Amino acid sequence: MSEIVDSFPEEPLEELRRGALYRWTLSRRTESASQELPDRITGRLIETKEGFVYQNALQRGKQELHENRSPAETAEFVKSSFGESYRQLNLHGPTADYELKAKPNGRIKLKRMKPSIKDYVASHDRSKNYLLPDDRPIPFLIEAGLMTKEGKLKSSGRAKFRQINRYLEFLKDILPELPVDRPLRIIDFGCGKSYLTFALHHWLTEIEQRDADIVGLDREASVIDHCRSVVKKLSLEHLSFEQGEIAGYQPEGPVDLVISLHACDTATDDALIQAVAWDAKVILAVPCCQHELFSQLHNETLQPLLSHGILKERFAAMATDTLRALALEAVGYDTQLVEFIDMEHTPKNILLRAVKGQGSEGRSHAEFESFRASLGAPQLRIEKLL
Repeated sequence: MSEIVDSFPEEPLEELRRGALYRWTLSRRTESASQELPDRITGRLIETKEGFVYQNALQRGKQELHENRSPAETAEFVKSSFGESYRQLNLHGPTADYELKAKPNGRIKLKRMKPSIKDYVASHDRSKNYLLPDDRPIPFLIEAGLMTKEGKLKSSGRAKFRQINRYLEFLKDILPELPVDRPLRIIDFGCGKSYLTFALHHWLTEIEQRDADIVGLDREASVIDHCRSVVKKLSLEHLSFEQGEIAGYQPEGPVDLVISLHACDTATDDALIQAVAWDAKVILAVPCCQHELFSQLHNETLQPLLSHGILKERFAAMATDTLRALALEAVGYDTQLVEFIDMEHTPKNILLRAVKGQGSEGRSHAEFESFRASLGAPQLRIEKLL
């Protein structure tokens, strides 16, 4: 599909900023461009230790030079170079290819075409010790559409694969805290589509060779039906999914690990309260969209900060997580707040990691009350722990 536009189209530019395009090429140097510029510049998406970047290649004489730029920097470079120094730009992505040609009148001829590159791998000839192997078939990844039947990661699934492995690294850290003399009992609250629940089951049972009974719980019937169909299709044992609410759920036996990723607002508190009531050895929680404290928050000293809605919202979220950590410490859990990258490329979230230990009941309870008072003495669900 071709069309004439008045300015650089936002759609391919935004895809470039996000690192969602595989390759790009600037060609057909303009008459006004510096003669020192190469005839063409190409870029390809690669994966480095710091994340995804575009490796740009330009020819100078017989020598090909390479430089890496972030997706955002690449987008600005391409946008400023096209039309000014080069008359043609070709971009290749997973859903479409784009061809842009700068016209003499300043307008742009844009052509959208079907994607020409399939199963692109943004590798950089480096090895990576993943907890899940990336060179052999893994049934749940194949079923999720992230991997081919031959065990090759699809380009569209590589980011999720890295995030899944990052999640498993947190679980590997706490594995020594869990019992070894019986099957583990794990509850995953708000499991959703369950990429991570299936990953945990595969890693524990197939790689770590641990016996584990894992239950995924979610309120959405359609989600549970989907997960059950995958379990049946892959003939997975000791992994089940149930529909229900966090508050009031009763397990069939002792619980060793409770997981709650992105349970909205006070649902996170319900998960923490349930986990403590069951005397769970380890709790992993990533809170989401916290609103309970926001409307009750009051502090004269902090009023300049609280007068800005977005800052107040972020502060309320951090304060809520602080109170959760203090409450867990007060009931005997050693608690840490660490950075966790979620599955949707959103900014870094907080992972609350609590391990049953000595805690610091007296000090943490006093700190909880003191900190709560400084926020205007709000009434919060997490107080049920105390």
